[in-house]
Amino acid sequence: MPLTDTEIGAWANSETAIRRIAASLATMIKSGSLSQFSSLPDNEELAREWSVSRSTVMRAKRLLADHELITLGQGREYYVA
Repeated sequence: MPLTDTEIGAWANSETAIRRIAASLATMIKSGSLSQFSSLPDNEELAREWSVSRSTVMRAKRLLADHELITLGQGREYYVA
């Protein structure tokens, strides 16, 4: 199911880090900062940037994958769909 700008905005204001991280990445994808087929920053890098655990970052990425914005490639690396 495609993600709307309204949903991204709601996530950005969410109290959960998972949704805030997902909103940030979704905004980068929709704006073209992360282009199609480019890889997302690795979990450790995002975890440091957001001061969260890697599992929180992985859950945010899975949320974006559920909305078909990113896809899992080889080696557990996510790419912009």
